Amino acid sequence: MEPMLLTVEQLSQYLNIKRSTLYAWVERRIIPHYKIQRSVRFKKEEIDQWIETLKRKEFDPGPAAEALLDNAKSTLYNSPRKGETRPNRQGS
Repeated sequence: MEPMLLTVEQLSQYLNIKRSTLYAWVERRIIPHYKIQRSVRFKKEEIDQWIETLKRKEFDPGPAAEALLDNAKSTLYNSPRKGETRPNRQGS
């Protein structure tokens, strides 16, 4: 049977991180935890939910960014190559 509350040691193994990192996160209140007198404990369900909030979402640049990228590509691909020159425009 899985324990209801995990110790720092158990959670460090579960997350594959150092115990000192967990203690730092507890001190800075980054990770959900409980203090029982001087002991720190964690609920696995709350840790799993917390981890889900850290998941990065897929980036969608949107139409404005797509237009900006298209313009940059056009400028790059249509610019003179090294050693090439473009004829000067008359009247500019």
